[in-house]
Amino acid sequence: MDPLTHRLYGQRVPPDGAVLKKLVEIGTGQTWVEPQELGGLESAFLDSSAPSLYAVKRFRITEAVQGQLWIGLKDANLREGPSLLPALDLIGMHMQSLVIRNLLYDQLRKEHDQKNKMLRHLFVVEDEERQRIAREIHDETAQVLSALLVLFETSPMPTTPRPSASVSNGPSRW
Repeated sequence: MDPLTHRLYGQRVPPDGAVLKKLVEIGTGQTWVEPQELGGLESAFLDSSAPSLYAVKRFRITEAVQGQLWIGLKDANLREGPSLLPALDLIGMHMQSLVIRNLLYDQLRKEHDQKNKMLRHLFVVEDEERQRIAREIHDETAQVLSALLVLFETSPMPTTPRPSASVSNGPSRW
């Protein structure tokens, strides 16, 4: 389900639709909304077993994240119940907690994905650097060895003086 799609009394209400905008406008500044106050909008989402009263609980988490929780009540006399508003406050706080946890989870998931992306990039760069160093070592060592081989092959072999036989006119006397 699209996170921006809202459900209202079992019906999907697109977030950019006129119905949702009107509901937000009506719910702003009110705690209780009767179906007659919806100005004809009730036909967009209500059926014969519609609530006779809506409790509207507003919440704001950040400037960008704020909303309204509409709770339909079958009996309009529940408005007078002493425990209803604290219960609605608890439901509203629970909704805020859920939204905050979802926002934090999304932020954590994004940071985790970013960390994994950076680690993959680090591994690629590290591998490329190892390959570059290996090529340099291989190429430089091979070049030096080849140069030495050429040098040895092309340089004249040093002649070592051989002991010469002394020419004598006769037998030596020692």
